[in-house]
Amino acid sequence: MNGAEVHLALNHIPLFGSAFGALFLFVSLLRKNRGLQQAGLWLCLVGALAAIPTYLTGEPAEDRVGGLAGIEENRIEEHEEAALWALIGIETMGVAAAAALYLEQKAGQPPMRLIQACLILALVALAIVGRTAQLGGQIHHPEVRSGFQATAP
Repeated sequence: MNGAEVHLALNHIPLFGSAFGALFLFVSLLRKNRGLQQAGLWLCLVGALAAIPTYLTGEPAEDRVGGLAGIEENRIEEHEEAALWALIGIETMGVAAAAALYLEQKAGQPPMRLIQACLILALVALAIVGRTAQLGGQIHHPEVRSGFQATAP
């Protein structure tokens, strides 16, 4: 597999890890369900871990598609800039989730404020990663760009 293939294979994991992590954490807070809490924290952590190779394979993916017909360099650059912020956001979420999982192992239950913070960080990460994913989709999918007009074959 080349860098572009790895990038495409992994890029949905941070998005869905933060989305489902946030959902599970939210429901766990409502229902006071420890199993959902653990699942939400693990999803956040997996999303954060997957974001690292996703980010690192961005440059090889850019090298692979740069210069192809229909690929605009400014779209790649905008996606690349957003990806750095997404990485920072999702790794912050991942560190908080790892801390909560660690404290759960040590003390039996992490502080409720930490779980709430993980939920907030997951929602922030989801927003940033979602925007980054949308920008990435525009690189090779003109149909998701604003103002797209389909032409008859």
